[in-house]
Amino acid sequence: MEIKKASITLFIIAIATLRALAQTGSIQGTITDKTTGETLIGAAVVISGTNNGITSDLDGNFSLRNVKAGTYILDVSYISYAPKKIMGVRVDNNTATTVNIVLESVNQQLEAIVVTATKKTNTEVSMINSIKASQLIVSGISSQQITKTQDKDASEVVRRIPGISIIDGKFIVIRGLSQRYNNVWLNGSAVPSSEADSRAFSFDMIPSSQLDNITVLKSPAPEFPADFSGGFVEIVTKDVAESNSLEFSYGTGFNDQTLNKAFKIAPKGNLDFLGFDDGTRSLATNVPYRLNNDITSNGAQINDFSRNGLNNQWSSENFQSLGRPDQRFSLTLDRRYTIASQKKISLSLAGNYSHTYKALHNMENALIGSYDIINDRPNYFFKYVDNQYNVESKIGGMFNLSYVPNNSNKLQFRNNINQLGRNRLTERSGEQFNSGYYQEKQEFLYTNRLTYTSQLSGNHDINEIQKIDWNLGYSLSQMNQPDRRTISRDRNINDLTAPLEMDLNDTKRLFVDLQENIFSGAANYQIKLNHATGFNPTIKAGFYGELKNRNYDTRSFYYILNSSADPLLTLQPTDVIFSNDNIGINGVYLFEDTRNTDNYKADNQLVAGYLGINIPINRLNIYGGVRIENNQMGVTKYISMDPTNFETKRLTNNKSDIFPSLNTTFNVSERQIVRLAYGATINRPEFRELSPSTYYDFELFSFVKGNENLKTAYVQNIDLRYEFYPKTGEMVTVALFYKNFENPIESTYYENAGGYTYSFTNAKSANNIGAELDFKKDLDVIGLKNFSLSVNAAYINSKVKFDDSNTLEHSRPMQGQSPYLINTGLFYQNEKLNLSCGLLYNVIGERIVGVGRRVAGNSNISVPDIYERPRNLMDFTFNVKVFKRINISGAVKNLLNQSVELQQTATYTDANGASQTRNQTKLKYNPGRNFSISLALKF
Repeated sequence: MEIKKASITLFIIAIATLRALAQTGSIQGTITDKTTGETLIGAAVVISGTNNGITSDLDGNFSLRNVKAGTYILDVSYISYAPKKIMGVRVDNNTATTVNIVLESVNQQLEAIVVTATKKTNTEVSMINSIKASQLIVSGISSQQITKTQDKDASEVVRRIPGISIIDGKFIVIRGLSQRYNNVWLNGSAVPSSEADSRAFSFDMIPSSQLDNITVLKSPAPEFPADFSGGFVEIVTKDVAESNSLEFSYGTGFNDQTLNKAFKIAPKGNLDFLGFDDGTRSLATNVPYRLNNDITSNGAQINDFSRNGLNNQWSSENFQSLGRPDQRFSLTLDRRYTIASQKKISLSLAGNYSHTYKALHNMENALIGSYDIINDRPNYFFKYVDNQYNVESKIGGMFNLSYVPNNSNKLQFRNNINQLGRNRLTERSGEQFNSGYYQEKQEFLYTNRLTYTSQLSGNHDINEIQKIDWNLGYSLSQMNQPDRRTISRDRNINDLTAPLEMDLNDTKRLFVDLQENIFSGAANYQIKLNHATGFNPTIKAGFYGELKNRNYDTRSFYYILNSSADPLLTLQPTDVIFSNDNIGINGVYLFEDTRNTDNYKADNQLVAGYLGINIPINRLNIYGGVRIENNQMGVTKYISMDPTNFETKRLTNNKSDIFPSLNTTFNVSERQIVRLAYGATINRPEFRELSPSTYYDFELFSFVKGNENLKTAYVQNIDLRYEFYPKTGEMVTVALFYKNFENPIESTYYENAGGYTYSFTNAKSANNIGAELDFKKDLDVIGLKNFSLSVNAAYINSKVKFDDSNTLEHSRPMQGQSPYLINTGLFYQNEKLNLSCGLLYNVIGERIVGVGRRVAGNSNISVPDIYERPRNLMDFTFNVKVFKRINISGAVKNLLNQSVELQQTATYTDANGASQTRNQTKLKYNPGRNFSISLALKF
């Protein structure tokens, strides 16, 4: 009976509530900037005399619900904008009253460079307005554009920006200049390198769900570091919360070259699914720092180490990949709190996880020497077919906290951490021609990479004309390759019936550990001088300090068969050879092959100061300045290959440089701008490039070694750009650029027994010239309502010149430079259907990924350059909102599925004096199509 009464009571309450709701209406609308038309995020809308209020969302929209019928006054306010009262807003029952509000900035005379620092850039409109307002030459992409492309990480996102391409799926090339000529900051602080061999930030480490925007500075300015020539990339993660929300998403997908095909996983640990090695691949704790290889005096320790010092599990896991599709999860929580009067605290938390599979089948892979002119055929050192299986797990998190005590001050604490683990198994079979062997090889490679960045920053408006901002940052990068195993079996190339025998000297285990830390601090002061004559310059000054240290450590081992053991043991399967019965000093045992010269420690101290002045003269704006940098680099290397000799030598370089820059902007009209910029920049050798340490690259079949005699490269940069903004959200830019290099640093190699060793060298000079186009336009003018087109393209030409005395090098385009890049996107967006979709196309021209060599005294190139051939990429994406809080999105990537191909083109004069051309395939594989779909819930 009591239950029945309670049910009746709840029913009555529910009916009363619904009736009350039916007797209310709502007020909704959009808030925009009067001058730019940009939507304003976080503007406050309050019904006058009440506590009923709300802030505008990411698209500038607001909705006040459950408002009783009547006539009201709305109070609207936003930082740096004049407050506004909207009178006579009528609300009727069961009706949504629409009120679109336009706010006007309280200081229309603020210089654009000031506005740029405070504007939101997570929407297409705001990004375009930010580019327009900047006094520098910049390009960028917003999180709103990222949702259209369905790109999963920053490496896929950044290639949508004009003049940018990606190498190896993670390293950036800007205006034809490889990663060494580009600089990357995350939330205002430097990021460390995650690679042992170069300054190369891995863009695949940051999931797209964490991004607010990415901008690329292309003209030097005094407040930015001078160590860039292609572009200075600023990655900004999602800003602090503007409203309370909770969003969860789940996605799945597959690659059609992987799905329902045989798949193999190398020996794994229990935490691989989280991107961590659980210690399965680590050396035992009782292993000595260096192993004494004397089997006579140290036999007991060698025996114990071979048996128990590391994991002797050699079996791979085999399965059909049909039941293991890719998985992706993300969770985002935003909270905003108001304390006291105007004090606000905002919190943004995000977590993401992905687990993916990727197989590459029947990869052609070769190492080719000079072309065999006599027999008219390629001269192969190695010619293999590879099958490669990759399992990748990525987990990351973001924690951003903001405190705004008043309209003049803001403090932010930002943190990002991402961990990536990749388990790769490569099976290789083919011929090693120079030694006369048919070979079958395996590589078990597990790599985990960690990046963590933290920034504490503040922005303070001292008064109407003065402001200060500062930033303290810390970044950590770790790259660990525990127990990289290579197994090699071979037989005589002419004896097809002979069994394959394990080559123990070429069956190796390598441990690599890289750690890099960066501590940084910066402060900037700005003052605007108001003069009665109308001369109102803005002066900027500041300093920057950076301390970087790196530790690179390796250990290497291979196997030896005891002379008294059964010589036929190497014909047995791998598990038998390394079984408990055969492992140890009486059978197969480990020999330490670590060379101390392969390890190094390094540090770098950079101290900089700058002074700049911004002078507006009617429609002309001049921003010039000078930057002074003192850089001290030190590399500590071991001077002996002997693993027991730890004597070191420290190489140091201390140099100060001055870098002038000038950026001019002329406003032809309200919608047209012409920019002209000049600046001097620098490219310093990296730690790894100065270290003589050596690393064997399994994919190159070659060693990579540093060069301690490298010089610093200096660059002169000139940019000219025309910009046209037809209407809000649309833009057309055309740019020309020229760069001149003194002592550019380029990759090189030299031959050794049976192959090559790659290294680094200074060319004499280089030139880089090009043009860029960026076009964003709605197509309603041609009758295609709800359609928009985005096109960006670049044409680039470069040439590296070497000293005439260096007969082994030849003039050529810069390594990694494509002669052209094209990105297009055709988008459809229907607000009534809550549907958007896009068709995207991308292609880059052929580019050098490996340099060639000349034969001394011969005008022919003996070893041709290795070019990556153009490949047409086409993607389709869609996004649809269901029931207001549910979002479904999907994509098909690489619809055309063209092969990745690296070629070497040999040109020579035959015996009859005729010119001949021969194309040789260095690498070729089919990457497959990627299909994905995801579901997002937002509350």
